Amino acid sequence: RRVEITGLASEALLKQRLEQEGSNLAYLHYGTTTTHNPPATTASGAKRPASKASISPPTVKTSPTPARSATAKPAMPSERPVRPDTAAIVDFGGQAVGSGIQSLAANLKPRTNGFSLISDANASGALSSCMVDSARVGGQAKNLASGKSVELHQTREYLAGMNGRAWAGLVNGHLVTLSPVKVLRDDVTVTENPRVYITRDYLSKKNRQADAPVAAIANAWEGEDNILYRVWLQNDKQQAISCIDLLVPKDATRAQQGQLFYTNHSAAWMAGYTPVRS
Repeated sequence: RRVEITGLASEALLKQRLEQEGSNLAYLHYGTTTTHNPPATTASGAKRPASKASISPPTVKTSPTPARSATAKPAMPSERPVRPDTAAIVDFGGQAVGSGIQSLAANLKPRTNGFSLISDANASGALSSCMVDSARVGGQAKNLASGKSVELHQTREYLAGMNGRAWAGLVNGHLVTLSPVKVLRDDVTVTENPRVYITRDYLSKKNRQADAPVAAIANAWEGEDNILYRVWLQNDKQQAISCIDLLVPKDATRAQQGQLFYTNHSAAWMAGYTPVRS
């Protein structure tokens, strides 16, 4: 938890500070998770390229148990890994997570204008992946002189590629869909958390019936040319996917790079994931 008291000459400067601090890479440099899964000792498997077959929106299976609210904060990883249900395991064809895998956050170049609390040394450091981080839930900003909350978003102008549409991509023949993806242009604030849909065997068996959607929490950080969009699934230890990192060029409709993290028999694995906007 972080509380900051700042003295500025006007409320306009306060709003500018709040907008730019919300996606400040300095806070991404320090992960919020106290523990993480150790690197797996299993031999790394070869990555399998995703097929370029056409992708249709998935049909969702109904579930007797409603998904948790997307506004709830996900549980922190526990000291002892929890093995997911056999039904939750999906072969995404990735490789065991080890020291050789670079986080996409390290490729996010800091902005050159506006407030900046991140040093060049931090910017070039190996920023962590979503596996050793957790969602940040922001609170209200108040003007101490008036006691009123500061309203930041006068307009709702979204990034062209992140204006509420779904993003979907194939991972080892399974279709993974994030919907909706909504990020404001001005300060890359996520205004609505996505749900994650998995359509198993989309290619091999032509399945079009998605599993029940899983609620998630998303954060976004703005770089000079790209957006880092990071998604954590609720109760991730029991899900087929733990979290997702996407590096997306501004106003693009396809991810430049993506990493999908999942648990394979209590070990952390990663597969490439480069979805496109549907």
